[in-house]
Amino acid sequence: MTKDEGVDKIIGLYAALLISVALIPVPHLVVSVMSGAFFVCLVLFAYMIRMDSDRTGVNGSHAHYIIRTFWVSVVVFAVCMALAAGGMSLLMLSGNMRTGALSDCSGGEIGPCLPLFISQNSLSFSAASFVALGPSILYLLFRFARGLIRARGGTGPVV
Repeated sequence: MTKDEGVDKIIGLYAALLISVALIPVPHLVVSVMSGAFFVCLVLFAYMIRMDSDRTGVNGSHAHYIIRTFWVSVVVFAVCMALAAGGMSLLMLSGNMRTGALSDCSGGEIGPCLPLFISQNSLSFSAASFVALGPSILYLLFRFARGLIRARGGTGPVV
């Protein structure tokens, strides 16, 4: 494989990663889940590129950059998810969430009452989703766009 073919592969990988990350927050379950699965497959592809190339070369360094970006975003997502869950717990404990739909399900089965509870508190759930997903997605978009710009220039990524 020539250097141009390798750079083209990295550019294509960055473009696919940007598209998949941009589609994750789409409010349609199938699109969101499929783009998330596609994103994970692309990260696995980056692992394969890194195995096949020299880590100090352009391809290897970009693959390493993509993999590191993925793992940092997982940590950022976990921290933000914990903050969002804590915020939702505080809202519920302080009485600022409508829990009337859940009290009607005192028989133990909460499933039938959950859609009404979620619709009554949709603003709180939307804010929690933004807090949980927003920083990770912005981080991924920034890092992948920066890597794409560097790959188009034929240079390695800035760590």
